Amino acid sequence: MKIDFYEEFPTKENLDKIKLISFPAKLIVAAKSLEEFHSIQNNVRQYKNRNVKEVAYWPILAKDEGYWFSAFTKNSALKRIINELQQNKRPLTVMWDAELPFYKSTILKYLLNYIDYFKNRRIILSFFRNAGKYNIKILTSEYPLESGFFRRLLFELFLISFDPRFYNNKKIIMLYTSLLRNHPNVESFLENQTKIGKKYFGKDLIVGLGIIATGIGVNEPILKVEDLKRDLKIVKDIGVEEVVIYRLSGLNKNYINVIKKYNS
Repeated sequence: MKIDFYEEFPTKENLDKIKLISFPAKLIVAAKSLEEFHSIQNNVRQYKNRNVKEVAYWPILAKDEGYWFSAFTKNSALKRIINELQQNKRPLTVMWDAELPFYKSTILKYLLNYIDYFKNRRIILSFFRNAGKYNIKILTSEYPLESGFFRRLLFELFLISFDPRFYNNKKIIMLYTSLLRNHPNVESFLENQTKIGKKYFGKDLIVGLGIIATGIGVNEPILKVEDLKRDLKIVKDIGVEEVVIYRLSGLNKNYINVIKKYNS
């Protein structure tokens, strides 16, 4: 099973954890522009770790622009990022973080300003359909799989869910069990979500695991080493071929020792 890593804050201190990677892996690094991403990419290369096989671009926005991407992202910010990507010439993997805006009040704002909402839908769907023209492969990072007709419909209307069968993306499902401390049966949830994803999306399914270091939310609970071992075993037993762990910064020897047992 291939094991990759997110890094939302690619500072030197956080990128230094690259030194711990002793198996083939992809890094998905956040940046606010393609220029910034290429600078980070060069920083990664300076570690000369041949196990880092690819560095993928995770575009992010300012918080007041939405931070993540959906039909409710600030229209000017969305156009800025996509216009830049449309100029891309080299092969590039883009991790499209399909989540609702950082400030949920933005949703109401865009529902009231429905013209921008429809503009955003048109811009995003056109980009997905034409990504190959820009030498881009798309990964989408998404909420757990939709259940129920109305939730599925809303996810599609909000553009926070993309079916690989239509958009040629790979779907990363964020199954961060550290956030589910009050769930009555975390193992069952992870297993069911993974089985459903595997059934419908096959090799286009990637499972996101974590959290081993806090993110933009600052106070997220951290996954215990033994729970990471449990989660990796569950998804590998189901036949998942690739996982992404959030995030690189949290790596230590204890996590690495567990990860090595499931990497192949």
